[in-house]
Amino acid sequence: MRPPDSCGRISFTVMTRDGPTDISAGNAIRDSLAAVGIEVTVKNVSLMEEIDELGNPAALTKQKIGLVMRRWMPDWPDPDPMLTPLIDSREIIEDGFSPNLGVRLAQADELIDAARSTLDPQERTRTWREAEQLVLEQGLMLPLLWSKAGLVRGAGATNVHVSSAYHQYDVTTMGVTP
Repeated sequence: MRPPDSCGRISFTVMTRDGPTDISAGNAIRDSLAAVGIEVTVKNVSLMEEIDELGNPAALTKQKIGLVMRRWMPDWPDPDPMLTPLIDSREIIEDGFSPNLGVRLAQADELIDAARSTLDPQERTRTWREAEQLVLEQGLMLPLLWSKAGLVRGAGATNVHVSSAYHQYDVTTMGVTP
C-alpha cells in the first residue's frame, strides 16, 4: 500500500486470480473502499502469472501491490501446515514463489516453535490460536472467502466417503457398480 498522497488520499492495487469468484471479490473490495475514499485498482492475473507474480514478494514490491488475494489449503487438518507456510518469516522466499508474502513477526515465529514443541493438545491449540490472532490483529492477513462446493455423484458410486480435511470425495477409495 502506498502512503497517503499530499491530499491524504490512499490508493493501492489488489491482485487477484482471473477466475469469476476472485474478480467479484476484488471488485467488491474496490467498491467498498471507494465509499470511504480509498482508491483501489484491481489487477487480475492468470494461474501462471500467479506463480510468477502473486507469490513473489520481490515482484509484488516492484509492482507496488498493496493487497493480494490468495488461496491456501493445508496438507492435513492441523494448524501447523495451515499457518506455518503463511506466517513463519523463516519460510519467506524473497525472489520466488512464497506462501508467506511478508509476515515478519518474531513473536509469531516464537509461537510457532512453542506450538510445535508442546505435547499438551489444549496448550498447543491455544498457542496456534495466539499466533493466528497476532497476525490478524496486525492486519497482515485477512480471511475474505471460504470456498465451498456442492458434491454430486452418480447413483452407482460405491464406497463413498467425504474427507473431513478437504470436504470433498475421497476418490482414491470410490468405486462404481456395473
